[in-house]
Amino acid sequence: MKLPSLNFATKLAVVLTLVAVLPLALVGYSLSVLNLDTLKNLSRELYLSTANSVAARLEQRLQETTRLLLEAARLLDNRTLSPADATSLVSSLLANNSTAGSIGVYDNDGAFIDAFVKTGRSDLPSRFPLSIKRALDSLESVVSLGEQFQVGVKWKLNGENAGYLLTQPEPRALANLIGDVSAKTFSGQRDRVYLLDSDVRIFIHADSALAARRESLIGRGLFSDARSSDDVFLMKPVGVSQEYVGFTGEPMLGTWISLPQFRAAIVVEEPQRVAYFSVREMQWRVLVGSLIGAATASLVSLFLAKRLNQPIAQLVDAARRFAKQEFDFRFSETRGDEFDTVFQAYNDVAETLGRYQKINVNKLVAERNKLDAALQQAGDGMIVIDSARQAVLVNPLFAKWFSLPKMNLNVEPKPIETLIANEQLRAIIDSAFASEAALMPVECRVRLVGEARETVLRGTVVRVESEGELVALLGVLRDVTKDVDMDRMKTELVSIVAHELRSPLATISGFSSLILDSQNELSRETREFVEIIYKQSERLGNIVTKFLDLNRLESGRADIQRAPFKLHDVVATTVEINRPLADAKHIAVKLNLPSNSTPILGDAELIGQVVLNLFSNAVKYSEPNKTVYVEMLEHQECMEVAVRDEGFGISASAKEKLFSKFFRAVDDDRVRANIGTGLGLAFVKEIVEKHGGTVSVESELYKGSCFRFTLPK
Repeated sequence: MKLPSLNFATKLAVVLTLVAVLPLALVGYSLSVLNLDTLKNLSRELYLSTANSVAARLEQRLQETTRLLLEAARLLDNRTLSPADATSLVSSLLANNSTAGSIGVYDNDGAFIDAFVKTGRSDLPSRFPLSIKRALDSLESVVSLGEQFQVGVKWKLNGENAGYLLTQPEPRALANLIGDVSAKTFSGQRDRVYLLDSDVRIFIHADSALAARRESLIGRGLFSDARSSDDVFLMKPVGVSQEYVGFTGEPMLGTWISLPQFRAAIVVEEPQRVAYFSVREMQWRVLVGSLIGAATASLVSLFLAKRLNQPIAQLVDAARRFAKQEFDFRFSETRGDEFDTVFQAYNDVAETLGRYQKINVNKLVAERNKLDAALQQAGDGMIVIDSARQAVLVNPLFAKWFSLPKMNLNVEPKPIETLIANEQLRAIIDSAFASEAALMPVECRVRLVGEARETVLRGTVVRVESEGELVALLGVLRDVTKDVDMDRMKTELVSIVAHELRSPLATISGFSSLILDSQNELSRETREFVEIIYKQSERLGNIVTKFLDLNRLESGRADIQRAPFKLHDVVATTVEINRPLADAKHIAVKLNLPSNSTPILGDAELIGQVVLNLFSNAVKYSEPNKTVYVEMLEHQECMEVAVRDEGFGISASAKEKLFSKFFRAVDDDRVRANIGTGLGLAFVKEIVEKHGGTVSVESELYKGSCFRFTLPK
């Protein structure tokens, strides 16, 4: 934070105060938040435990009531008892039950017959509830919740169905049961737990007047997101602890559990002021402590800052003298603290710089001039570009090649976008800035003023880095026009020679074949000589053909057919046709190809030649009883084919030249035993690159090789 109107002492006081107070405040706040989360979790566990306790007691009371009715039914059907005795015993059972106030007796049609009543009048319905009656067709007893809890059973007389018995547990008794649990958990508060009916209305509550109103909580408080009772009972059986405004208007913290057997719910809640009392008290103490700490830290930091202000002002004055190269100033004050070390260090530096100031720097200038002269006279073109994409050095040869005006880049660097017009070179420089590769090859063509032919330049762009950060790009280019012309002439000469050799070679091969096939008897020695002539002429003819094919591809004279084909079919067909090569050496071939692939455009015959070259090499340079693996993968943007062997392997130095014409990797003596031209991989590379793909090799000497090529979709 910038405070321009405050001096150093005040700024330091503010910083020290913040450093002293902020950690305390943050720790206090974090502890209060952590305590709040912990308190919420503990409260939720307490609420759920309380709700489950209420559910268990409620179910126990209802079971007792059910047993009361079952026992009453048994007494009424007891043939050894007179009706008067049975009635007396049922009345006695009812009097001893703390939940039921009356027992209604109904006939088989559900019509009211009579009632056993503790005191006063009965509020039993005039007809037996139809829903309970239907349920009793398959159950011994039924507990239902409508306007209130109802428990029903069948009763018999002399072994025959005589009707039904019904009782309604008194709401007051259930309210006392729930209130007792609430008071035990919440320090005497009996209204922290209450029961909701199937319509999410307050059914049983310590406040009997509130329970009598049967207020609905749908869309309110804990159930603010619910729009109907189904929304509530389709939720998870156990709700999470929530903060909400209760139906009395007070902020509450609570949870609930569902009683699916009754389609009812138990709510447990308490005011947030009670639940969060310890956290609010902690937050208040943290606030007061932070304010006291801030006041104390401010006073102490202001005192210390003023003590530091004077020596710092002296150091600022000394720095201004340094800027003016006034190295004769010295600190003479002795303070007896850490600033003594700083002052002494300043004095030492000032004395050293004063000596350096008197040294003749002409030698340094002369060395710089020698370096500039070497760059100016270098036989290669050079350019240095800083990390801001500005050219800071260009030697005359580079300037000549790219028609750059005379300029002093040491004084005024130029952006490469305005300095270099050659699009090839600019694209390579852009790639060097974007890439992480240390070296990037360069090849571009320029037409010099007064020259009819293009000049070919090749070289390297080097990334100069310090601690992982780009400092500059160094570009070094060399005129290779003569070398390119020489290579072209050599290629043309060899092509001409090879072309002229085809006819005599075909003649030699043809006549030697005729001699071998003739019916004339030949001596064994003569036949051997003719066979050698035939085989060697065929071998030389294959070399000539492969070289001429490669030359046509390189020169662009070859006609590449662009037609859709499925690569997996080409790979499978080529390998299967040439599998006898592997069978002859007892080499296993394992194919891993997809059942189908996306068609791609290209020359299927040439791609088959690529697969054949890689497969035949894998077989040729492997020992018998090994395995060759051929795999194809379809990626999002390209197809990939890999041919892996367990053969002789290739050294790291040989891999660099592996795809050059006439090169053979003969690190392993066993390679020399196999006849080869050194053209196959050059042919592979040319075909793949003509299709816009790439070819690569992974190999280690004596451990086999893996050749891969990719083709774009």
